[in-house]
Amino acid sequence: ESRTIFVGNVPVSMKKPAVRQEFKEFGKIESVRFRSIAFDDPKLPRKVALSQKRFHQRRTSMNAYIVFSTEEEAEKALEANGRVITASVNLNKKNEKETSQGEDGEEEEFTLRVDRVTQNVDHSASVFVGNMPYDAQENEIRRHFQGCGEIVGVRIIRDRKMNIGKGIGYVQFKTKAAASTATLLHGAEFRGRRLRIFPSSTKPKRPQVKDQNIKKTANVQGFERRTKKKRKGGALGSGPSFAGHFADKDEQKKKIHQKAKRQKHQRRRKNFLANKGRKKKGPKKTK
Repeated sequence: ESRTIFVGNVPVSMKKPAVRQEFKEFGKIESVRFRSIAFDDPKLPRKVALSQKRFHQRRTSMNAYIVFSTEEEAEKALEANGRVITASVNLNKKNEKETSQGEDGEEEEFTLRVDRVTQNVDHSASVFVGNMPYDAQENEIRRHFQGCGEIVGVRIIRDRKMNIGKGIGYVQFKTKAAASTATLLHGAEFRGRRLRIFPSSTKPKRPQVKDQNIKKTANVQGFERRTKKKRKGGALGSGPSFAGHFADKDEQKKKIHQKAKRQKHQRRRKNFLANKGRKKKGPKKTK
């Protein structure tokens, strides 16, 4: 792991020789592995989907792991964090045919996130971002927060099976002041959705509702939903019912029997523990 680096936001159109060419200045590269690729058909085997380039239309980036020959070379490669590369985003076979007929594919800039495999996140200079679109890309989030300060990296939490975003992520800045400025964008609109932005923490706390009326209404509704019971006729009551009932004699006898049975069991367990599992010896019988 000490000789391996993580590279995020790599264009899916980028092949392994191109990745080697991009990082060869830092030293000898032993291997390159691609991960977190989203395909349009999850039922297909990953190798088949990769060979056929069946990439998801709404996911234009992936992750890569690069293994160098020495630890020093891997440490030096971390300097490539924030490097901008340009690549085509038209990757489907239909688009490839159109491009071969003379139409140029759309090109987009990708800002690489280069880090160690064991990533150490500085939560004091990071913010949590929620309510993002599921198909949001790292480049879009970076452009949204670029006015707050210098960004170290953008990390979107994705589903392990589909490799599509879950709608949450983290943005790490170079300074704490930039992260504090980013929290001012809480509630700002992003692609038709209002983002939820809070300071990042190793133990996140649920934000408190400022509007007490909303909080009380939610509590009352939850209480009524949990305590709603059926009446004798079978219809649901409009509210919680606390009406009791008289226990008959058979039910009382049953409860008394169950209580005596529990007490007997507790006495036997107490004696068992007191004698450390040995059978208690009774008084000797006289002839």
